[in-house]
Amino acid sequence: MQQESSSVGPASEAKASAQPEGAEDALAGNGAETAEEGPAAFPESELLVGEPQAGREDDGVEVDAVVDALLYDLEERERLGWSQGVDPASLMAAEERDVEDVLIFLVEDVAMSFVTEKCRAVSEDLTSCAAQMAPARPVTAAQLNTISLFVQLMVSGTSEGKVNAAGMLSRMAEDARLCAPLVEQGALPPLVALLGGREGGGSDAAKALRHLAEGGASLREALAKAEAIPALVRALAGAGDDTGRKRAHAAGALMVLAEDGSLRNRIAEAGGVTALVRLLASEPAGRADAAHALMWLGSDNHILRHEMVQAGSAAALARLLQEGSPEEQACAAGALRSLTRNKEGCDAVVQAGAICWLIVLLEVGTDCGKLNAAQALLGLASVHGFEQRLAEAGIIYPM
Repeated sequence: MQQESSSVGPASEAKASAQPEGAEDALAGNGAETAEEGPAAFPESELLVGEPQAGREDDGVEVDAVVDALLYDLEERERLGWSQGVDPASLMAAEERDVEDVLIFLVEDVAMSFVTEKCRAVSEDLTSCAAQMAPARPVTAAQLNTISLFVQLMVSGTSEGKVNAAGMLSRMAEDARLCAPLVEQGALPPLVALLGGREGGGSDAAKALRHLAEGGASLREALAKAEAIPALVRALAGAGDDTGRKRAHAAGALMVLAEDGSLRNRIAEAGGVTALVRLLASEPAGRADAAHALMWLGSDNHILRHEMVQAGSAAALARLLQEGSPEEQACAAGALRSLTRNKEGCDAVVQAGAICWLIVLLEVGTDCGKLNAAQALLGLASVHGFEQRLAEAGIIYPM
């Protein structure tokens, strides 16, 4: 939900004017405060869901009403809180207790088919509130309990439950504060296992691993120990219902991991160089991240540069320079820059016909693209035997 100062966003205005059907019974009077009553009338939140009833046959309808009521209640109390000066931190603490209760209800008492959209809606609402109201708050017990619930689903849930749980863990991993708790609660093994499945969820698993890799060196090492690197490499050529998105997120995760010099050899040993080059030639999604990963892999290791040359990276990168988006062109120029650090790489760059496209990028590319193109051309000029070729291309004047 969108919230600015004391104003009410469009979503809040809509819900304030028309309470969802079934919300009154679920809330049992919660949210009945008025502006005249002031902060003193703002109660602590109570459990929104009653005791589960055995043998329910209308779980879906009841879940819809409960979650709609929850979202309505959160928006109403947020609106009242801002207008009445209620402490945002106290408000968020109450909301997180509500969310935990509803998630537990959904996970324990309702068929997993209802969890997908409803839990996502609750997560989006809570994430939005947290970002606006208390961005620096520490991790709470409610958040830790929620992580534990979805990790358990990843381990022992149905196929559908695992896919849904992966989506939730992916969203949680977007919050840097939750990355370490996710790893500590055991999220890595089931996420890695889901990467190789064909039933879906691989894209969310790869996306979650990328966010976790961005959490620092210790988390990247934890990913390596959990065998995430070979799983991500396999995902670049894997199958499944979400293949394109899975490959793109896997390339992004490998790009982040390749920034860590201690992990570059592990990526290469898992076949990452060849897989990334193949992605450049076969998959439109993820090409910028794949080229960026190759830039890191070849930046300081002549053995990996040799492997890049043998895999045909120069030709694939030259095509990306010609056909790619501005971001993809900039990343391709960066990878070519890494290749030009030795003569073998320079030979490959020239044979691929990349010089003319580097010149074009130098003139019309983004700032990053221009810089990478200039450095690649400088690398070519610094290698004996290439001055004449650059002079013929109009880049430098012959001595």
